[in-house]
Amino acid sequence: MGSTAPRDPSYPENYWASGFDICCTSATAYGSTCEPTYQFGGTTSPNCEGWIRSQDGNPDHSIAGLTKSSPTCTESIGKTCTVDVIDYWATPTDPYSQGWPKKTQYPINQALVGPGGSAVIGDAANILQAGCDLAAATGGSWDGPAYWSCPDGQSGDLQYVPHGAISNPDTSNPTLFNALRQISFGPVYRNLVANGSGQPMFTWVPPPNFKLAPQPEFGAACATPTGFFPTCQTKPTVLSRNGVSYLAWNWSTNKSENQIFVGDTWTASFNVVNTGPPYALDPVLACTTTPCKVAGSGPNQGLFSSMTYRLANVSSITVQSFPLGQVNVLTLPPVGPPPIAPPPPPPIPPGAPIIVAPVQAVPVLTPTAVGQGIGTVSLQAAAAGFLGAGFMRVGLKNRPIALRVAAKAGPQQSKFDMERSKKDSGIGKFE
Repeated sequence: MGSTAPRDPSYPENYWASGFDICCTSATAYGSTCEPTYQFGGTTSPNCEGWIRSQDGNPDHSIAGLTKSSPTCTESIGKTCTVDVIDYWATPTDPYSQGWPKKTQYPINQALVGPGGSAVIGDAANILQAGCDLAAATGGSWDGPAYWSCPDGQSGDLQYVPHGAISNPDTSNPTLFNALRQISFGPVYRNLVANGSGQPMFTWVPPPNFKLAPQPEFGAACATPTGFFPTCQTKPTVLSRNGVSYLAWNWSTNKSENQIFVGDTWTASFNVVNTGPPYALDPVLACTTTPCKVAGSGPNQGLFSSMTYRLANVSSITVQSFPLGQVNVLTLPPVGPPPIAPPPPPPIPPGAPIIVAPVQAVPVLTPTAVGQGIGTVSLQAAAAGFLGAGFMRVGLKNRPIALRVAAKAGPQQSKFDMERSKKDSGIGKFE
């Protein structure tokens, strides 16, 4: 996205016409149209790298060439990269913008420069043409100012929006937002997005203050566009490493079918319980994304909740952390002692005998702390997420609440768990 003039001789820019582009000015009008060589870490870009075609005969010395030869592109799902271009409606792409200077420091015909000048019109046209060509050469999408159309007939949709005052700019730009929603990301030539790697594909690792419930009630489902996958692993394997017990699943119980395709969705649920502080909005899984770290999560003894897989036709293994999932862990209000009975009334003076029914003993109920745990953790991974940069998500279907209880000998039972054995810890439902 942008409105920058390409440093490519195929799209010559008359930098005298710009007047304000100091970094690109030179002694002649078209003297700085070549991209200089540049050091990127351990790689050096070539002098005068082309956008669509190489300038020196090396096919890799162009942006379009690299989309078809770079290992990052050839090992992707589509075997190639695409460049989706959005050319802003801004001064460099609008030859009639009042942002163009009316004078230049170089001796040049003033009719060529300034808003509507012939050199300015040519410069803006080359900027837009370069964006159209780069998108077309790589199979990407293009959008730009509404007055411009690419050679293939694609018309721009962006409308000009005044940005307002610098101190209070107007950031509402409906047509730009729509262009962002319609980025193509290029064609998908293969629909296999994740292979098994000889390791469990999905793992849930608890943080230090959570653990698997005594009655976990495991559930998992592998949904495909045509129905549920018949060999889905519905019950996880409980593993232990470095003193941490965690859960592991594969997409399929059949190793040869351990593959995820576009449109496949995996979900799993199970019960967990809180074992200690902090008693607040806590991460319910060990994870390593930036939001996880901000919320206080991270690896637990070197382990974290993740998906492990290989992309199609790629030998390297990718380990990707699940995102943050949280639950509220609340404390119970303190429970007071049983009420004190009032003193007995004074004796009744003797009188005529009255026959009364036998006295029945009434027990005094003593309130106790009742624990209510958290509910079922639900993890979800959608295969469609791998088409962009790849991602997993944790679905929280309802906001769970866990309660810390005062220490008490003997089993504790929740009124929501009356059907459970009296020897079980109280747990609720969280998805």
